[in-house]
Amino acid sequence: MTTNSFEWFIDEFCYFRGGIYLRGWAFHSQFSIWEFGYQLPDQSYQRLEGYGRESGDVAAHYGVNHAQHCRFLASIPLNYQDFALQIRLVFVLENQTTVVIENLTEKAVQADAYHALLRKFFIHLQQLEQGTVLELGSRARSGLSRREIVPSHLKYVGMDILSGENVDVVGDAHHLSRLFPARHVDAIFCISVFEHLLMPWKVVLEMNQVLQVGGWVMIATHQTWAIHDAPWDFWRFSDQAWRGLFNEFTGFEIIDTALGLPASVVAHHLSVPTLYLESQPAYLGSAVLCRKTHETSLSWTVDVQKLSRDIYPA
Repeated sequence: MTTNSFEWFIDEFCYFRGGIYLRGWAFHSQFSIWEFGYQLPDQSYQRLEGYGRESGDVAAHYGVNHAQHCRFLASIPLNYQDFALQIRLVFVLENQTTVVIENLTEKAVQADAYHALLRKFFIHLQQLEQGTVLELGSRARSGLSRREIVPSHLKYVGMDILSGENVDVVGDAHHLSRLFPARHVDAIFCISVFEHLLMPWKVVLEMNQVLQVGGWVMIATHQTWAIHDAPWDFWRFSDQAWRGLFNEFTGFEIIDTALGLPASVVAHHLSVPTLYLESQPAYLGSAVLCRKTHETSLSWTVDVQKLSRDIYPA
């Protein structure tokens, strides 16, 4: 039996201190779901409780009777966190057939506003007839390279503060204009870099110098994240913070911003200020897409080396 009539979405799939928390919905347009559970590689199927919660919103959207009570909420004890990514959900239908779901976060990522803004930038690159695309922080630290994402008819330049795989130019983003001629680049993007820039406003001004007028910038970083790559971990950005960096005075206009990858912040000690903290909005991703509109007369001549002599972690 095909699964074309089977709809599902995982709202939350997270691991916290010895267990997996699952929240979502699933239904088949023709058959009721009698049972659901999970399976790990090389292990037997384990039944779960918690399916059949009210879901009038899902039914209203799909117009299917079986979607009226299709939400589920379940927890799975699991000692080893890495196994969580290998979990498969199993749904047993009333006709005794089963539907197996893998890649539980796939649909959530596709629907996420943060990732949608990234896709918008790379679609724009496909529409360019020619040009140079600069990636800041391009070093393939874990074997990940974005060179292949950039269309082959464009010139990709990977830049990083340290040499390594996928690095064409070694240098500090705070001094882009020392490394590239004025108006030399047609697009710039960087992912998980801006939080590591000691003076991001200086980098914005440097971007303006090396970008063509009309050139696009895509920045993807964090609104919430654990301390990492210390001591070079300096900033977190909300979707509103970008207006202070990309504006008419720095020579840019913002096309769009996005928060994505929703998360929860949990305090180690409960108090009045931290009560209900875990239910407040938090996001792992913050992104901005903007365009250079004109040259800027602003400058920031402070040398990063005079403020921090630490070497960026390898």
